Amino acid sequence: MSDLTKILFLCLIVRLDVYGQDLHYTNYRNVQNAFNPGSTGNFLGSIKLQGIYRGQYSGTYNNFIIGGEGNITSPLNNKHWIGLGMNISNDRAGDLNLKTRGGGVAVGYHVPLNKKSTSRIAIGYKMDLLTITSDAKNYKSELTILGRDDNDKKLLTDFKENYRSMSGGVVYYNTISKKST
Repeated sequence: MSDLTKILFLCLIVRLDVYGQDLHYTNYRNVQNAFNPGSTGNFLGSIKLQGIYRGQYSGTYNNFIIGGEGNITSPLNNKHWIGLGMNISNDRAGDLNLKTRGGGVAVGYHVPLNKKSTSRIAIGYKMDLLTITSDAKNYKSELTILGRDDNDKKLLTDFKENYRSMSGGVVYYNTISKKST
């Protein structure tokens, strides 16, 4: 067997998790319900406060999410629980200061699949209300460089859009040791 075949074989049988920085945040696992509503309420306790902040390139990227979550026992079954969450976010990026501001609410329903709750499944729903704006003071095009009017700059200056975003998520958890899920 050649060395390349051995490496490919190892890649098939060994799973490596690589964590890095996504487009806007480092370690987004701190506010999991912002990215998967099924994670809402996935913590041991009653209340959790959470947040992420990132500023980079002299303010070209400036982003934050803050929020909280709480857990309550399900009225359907005392071994199940419901996670309720709320997040507020502000995302500013690029020379045009493209801004997305808003917040939302999330709910997650958690069902243990065994007596010790080491295996469980959760389903969640999230709704966000967001506003997108831009600031065209740093906008440059051939027309603006030549000192002429540019309709695109006017459109970007006046740009404001409100929208509602809804999402759902399902998460399966299986505790493989006391320190890992």
